[in-house]
Amino acid sequence: MSIVLLIADDHELVRAGLRQTFAGTSIDIMEASTPGEARRLARDPIVDVVLLDVGWPRQETVSYGFGLGFELLREMRRMRADLPVLMYSIHDASHYIDRCRRFGGAGYLVKGVDDGLLCKAVHAVYDGGEVWPDGRGQVAVATGGGRGRGTGMRARKKSAGCWQRTRSARSSMPPQTR
Repeated sequence: MSIVLLIADDHELVRAGLRQTFAGTSIDIMEASTPGEARRLARDPIVDVVLLDVGWPRQETVSYGFGLGFELLREMRRMRADLPVLMYSIHDASHYIDRCRRFGGAGYLVKGVDDGLLCKAVHAVYDGGEVWPDGRGQVAVATGGGRGRGTGMRARKKSAGCWQRTRSARSSMPPQTR
């Protein structure tokens, strides 16, 4: 069984790139392009992980509300405490990362992260782990040891499908040693 990932981002180009990143892996995609869609789809028990953009356009203004992504994070965690949410943003400022932690996020990734790491991060939070920048421009992925949604009633495939595509596209070296 595959992981169902909800990609919640208002930019079609970002969602298209992420669809391509996860094509051919053990991760199935659902998409939300508005905050309302993100809320509605996050309620669906089929969703295993959310990849949530920080910045969303405010409906009443033309400007972006960088607090809106965090509001959505809080709402999703209230709706479904078991749902791991990864925040995804162009911003790597520590106050965004701190807010993500405070509001119950399972991790924070900066857009443009390596495809293999993105896939590994989704699997890690699915398994109960966390993914956080380490302050030195790197990302620390802490696996959950099988304590997350990937155990118990939901069986899943191993993450080999993610690495196979990433390795063949980049190098023959295993991702852990790059």
